[in-house]
Amino acid sequence: MKEHYPYIVFVFLGFFLYSQEPSNTIKIKAKLNVEKRSIKVNQTVTFHNPTDQMLDKIYLTIWLNGHQSKHSKLTKSRLEKRKTKLYFQKNKERGGIYDLEVSEAYQFIDYDIIEIFPQKPLAPHDSLKIVLDFRAKIPDYDITRYGNQGDYFHLKNWFFTIPAFENNKQITYSSKDFDDEFNSFTDYSIYLQYPFYLQSISNLKIKDDYYFIGKNITNAEILLKNKVSNKYHHDFYSQNLKKKNGTHLLIESEAPINQELAQKQLDFLENHLGDSPKDKLLLTKRNQHKNSFVGIDDIKGFGVNITLFPKEVQNELNLFNQFSNQFIENKVLLNKRKDHWILNGTEIYMQLKYLQTYFPNLKLLGDAPENFKVLWTKPLKAFHVSKLNLQDRYNLMNLFIIRKNVDQKITTPLDSLRNLNHSIISGVQTGMGFNYLNDYTENQFDKGLKTFFTQYNNQYATAKDFENSIKSNSTSNNIDWFFDEYLNSRKPYDFQLKKFKKIHDDSIKLTVKNKYNSKGPFKISAYKNDTVMFEKWFESHDGKQSYFIPNHDYTRIEINDHHIVPEINDLNNHINTKGLFKNKKTPQLKFLMDVQNPEYAQLFYQPILNWNNYDGLLLGLRLYNSTLINKRFHFAFAPQYSFETNTLTGSAKGNYSIYPRKSSSIFERIRFGGGIAYYHYDQDLSYFQMSPSISFKFKRRYQRAEINNTLSFRLNYLDKETPLNIPVNNDEYQYTIFNPIFRHSNNHKINEFSYFASLHQNKTFGKLFGEVYYRKRFAPRKVLGARLFGGYFYFNDTESNYFDFGLDRVNDYMFDYQLYGRSETTGLLSQEYVLAEGGFKSAFGEKANQWMITSNLEADVWWRFSLYGDLGFFKNKYESTQFRYDTGFRLKLIPDFLEFYFPIQSSLGFEPSLEDEKNYFERIRFVFKPNFGKAISYLRRGWY
Repeated sequence: MKEHYPYIVFVFLGFFLYSQEPSNTIKIKAKLNVEKRSIKVNQTVTFHNPTDQMLDKIYLTIWLNGHQSKHSKLTKSRLEKRKTKLYFQKNKERGGIYDLEVSEAYQFIDYDIIEIFPQKPLAPHDSLKIVLDFRAKIPDYDITRYGNQGDYFHLKNWFFTIPAFENNKQITYSSKDFDDEFNSFTDYSIYLQYPFYLQSISNLKIKDDYYFIGKNITNAEILLKNKVSNKYHHDFYSQNLKKKNGTHLLIESEAPINQELAQKQLDFLENHLGDSPKDKLLLTKRNQHKNSFVGIDDIKGFGVNITLFPKEVQNELNLFNQFSNQFIENKVLLNKRKDHWILNGTEIYMQLKYLQTYFPNLKLLGDAPENFKVLWTKPLKAFHVSKLNLQDRYNLMNLFIIRKNVDQKITTPLDSLRNLNHSIISGVQTGMGFNYLNDYTENQFDKGLKTFFTQYNNQYATAKDFENSIKSNSTSNNIDWFFDEYLNSRKPYDFQLKKFKKIHDDSIKLTVKNKYNSKGPFKISAYKNDTVMFEKWFESHDGKQSYFIPNHDYTRIEINDHHIVPEINDLNNHINTKGLFKNKKTPQLKFLMDVQNPEYAQLFYQPILNWNNYDGLLLGLRLYNSTLINKRFHFAFAPQYSFETNTLTGSAKGNYSIYPRKSSSIFERIRFGGGIAYYHYDQDLSYFQMSPSISFKFKRRYQRAEINNTLSFRLNYLDKETPLNIPVNNDEYQYTIFNPIFRHSNNHKINEFSYFASLHQNKTFGKLFGEVYYRKRFAPRKVLGARLFGGYFYFNDTESNYFDFGLDRVNDYMFDYQLYGRSETTGLLSQEYVLAEGGFKSAFGEKANQWMITSNLEADVWWRFSLYGDLGFFKNKYESTQFRYDTGFRLKLIPDFLEFYFPIQSSLGFEPSLEDEKNYFERIRFVFKPNFGKAISYLRRGWY
């Protein structure tokens, strides 16, 4: 046998040498010009063909160049996040590359991707040297938090990089500000000359002040800062930590690091994910901003300062988020635009693990319930949310998005996820799924996770590699459902505990309904008071199924305790086994909206205070079932006492929503609703309104676009009290109107566009009308708005002008608007303005019973002032067509809440000098709408 040793060694060595593919290399000689914010670059790329095919095209990416145009994918993605600075940046200030010279023929196929044409096709495993000379203009730091701010530079993606390969194909991605570069492993050698007064840190090794090297890495970051000036507060710090394998990990950071704490967190991460992948990690201000632990900062503003958590807890959780992000991101090379969920889910899962290990009893609101006081009370302690643990926040986030039916498949590409789903679907839902799987497999998932990150440490891997690692370590359980269903479908999980029944003294029969016929298992826990007496996982079945557990005199039974299964509804998982509410939930009446407590059937109440000119002060109580997390069924009763009329008034409304989950459905939501109201519309004159409705909200074709389409049908019944001793047309006081309406809205940050088309019909008239609205943002804080309204009666047998189109004031016979003085013709309340129908601001008092076309224009000029102009045509029966116009300026003290319109010139003349029965102040129109729901709707734009 010994005589064969040399031959075996020779064959093995030959195989080893052949398997070690030559590395791609990037060599750079560059010089930074601080004043011009630019770098003169000479770059040499040695590209190695890793495939078994001839290559006649090679691709390089230069993500810096995504800053160069307002039409780039980067700019468009920033707008989808409702960030406009890059869009409005002047050309001379934009980052990008200039004066490019390449040693091979090339062309740009996108702003940040170039296609290289070798002189001859590149053979498998052969190499090509490409020389590039260019000037790199460094972008503003504030745009993506890469770039320049004064004498501070955070340099990344400022030179050409080599995209990685998948299945013998180079994968090229444009920058969309997702931090999802997919570069090949490359050896870097960078000589960057910069002024002597700057100092540097980097994820590369620094041989001297100007020379940076890195071997077999995918990206390079260099940070420069003035040694003396601390104007921008970017200090550099470093700590040496000891790894499990005995070597050291150097942490370089822009913030002070507690070495003992960092060592504790490194040990935690290596215990769960294997050895640190690098000898050096970089923690930057950008990383700190992006990966801070959301929801633990102090609440400040309006004279209030509430401390949620001690500073040491905030610092520890923030450091763990930043540290774990860099640790995990540098562990394995994945196609992050496609397989983002592996890394993001692991980060959230590690957060859960860390909280379970070191902060198991930390509350969601921290110390706020104890610290926040009103007089001698601590009001927050009365809310269920104050009793939730910090770990419960993940379930709340998941419920928030899935209950609205705007969740997406976990495996959806990153650039197709809604902004909020970047965190909740890619991170939270995946991390909760990992926690679910680990509990079900009795920690076998943890072994598989560590195997994956160890086996592919500093290597390229795919989602299939991840699946194989997990399955190979989960031999005692079938977990196909997790990869086939949980990750790759939108099918929700909802296990309902219907009832229990004692069969014998030693056995209990439980009826569980699998409402969506999902394939994942569920867990049953039985308690005696607060002690767990029984706990077991069960395989799921379609529909209703009976399950048997031993009887130990339980007081309650729960499914999926502590949200171990990420369900769409966790309010049907609890059942009492004793007492008055056996087999039911205990009812509970609570003050103000809260997070629903699954142990109770809750009803909320709150006082309400309102006012209008005819009911006077309205004081009442609102009873409702709405919580901070969306429900299918909502109702609210609001009885109120009118101090002006000394009568009981009020309203009631409810709706039931269906959220289709099948991908084939065109609807995001179908809602059946209705309401009744009883108030006064004039002095001592009441009205009763009843309005059943159905609406269909359509799915978005492109999930990241703020485009919504809704079709609704309503039947509006009004019964108005008739004035005494006045001859009236009964059709004005009792009528039912059929009202279909289609609405489209595109809340694009630059080009906002919306329209609606509607119909009103009853037995005496029928009319079609609609509007188109366009708003162009031409500067960061300036917009130009244009509205076009058109309406036409296709029959009109009424004998009054009650249902006519209003030129400057809507009659609101549908009682859609909350007007303070809807019947007033003089005085302050008659000057209330609503943008509807004609939309004029000057008081013409004219209407149209045949047709009307108007246009309303507005342009911001300075601060909260804007100019407006209206013009329109309208026609009444048996009269000629009329033309009107008006102009003036608008003051938005609190936009959409408190605004004033000051007319200047109109068809009436120069209004400040008109001499008639009205003085100028009586011509000023106002808007006063304290509508907080509208404010929340505005703030959520761009998120979901």
